[in-house]
Amino acid sequence: DAVYAAIAPDLAEGAKAMSEAIDEQRRHMDSLRDAGFTPIELRTYPGTATYTAREWVDMIATHSNHATLPDEQRHALLRGVADTITQLGGIVTEEACVALILATRA
Repeated sequence: DAVYAAIAPDLAEGAKAMSEAIDEQRRHMDSLRDAGFTPIELRTYPGTATYTAREWVDMIATHSNHATLPDEQRHALLRGVADTITQLGGIVTEEACVALILATRA
């Protein structure tokens, strides 16, 4: 967090908690229901992934909000993130959840 706050403060608050993401999917479901889709089903697939510092940095570098940063800022951010991960043991464990909404137009 400190690296983002110092180098890319606009990205510092961009991460959503898993519960926020599920709430967002439920709002999408309401919109689908209002548009005449039924039945609507939300399936969630929680999981955990483990990354080395290099793997994590390689992955976040592909996110559009990171990839579109000016080169100097992006390189400093990725270097700072990698250094922080290394200082904290070299591994990042991410809890994630994939959401799938299934719907049929009535």
